[in-house]
Amino acid sequence: MRRQFDKLAGSDRESQTTQMLLSAELATGLTLAGIAETKHQTGDGEGGKRAAERAEEVYSRLVRLLADPKHIKHINDEERQALKVEMVRLRKNLDGIATLRQERQA
Repeated sequence: MRRQFDKLAGSDRESQTTQMLLSAELATGLTLAGIAETKHQTGDGEGGKRAAERAEEVYSRLVRLLADPKHIKHINDEERQALKVEMVRLRKNLDGIATLRQERQA
């Protein structure tokens, strides 16, 4: 009985750790996208470019993590859907930054 409880507790910890990791990655990406947008708007194109590149790296990492069965099995459907909604938000922010950069270069 104790082993079964330990397995369940371990599974809950893995689930919580995975959720925290994904949420932290997402928050980092959104923060970097916000920094990139601000830098572009204030005329710091190079700083904006670097922040946008880092935000793109975070987005790519999230896509890989969410596609990996090893990680995705630790989050429930509701958490997965919430992450996907926020990832769409991040993607829109990054696309908006790319458009802003193109407009500034034109």
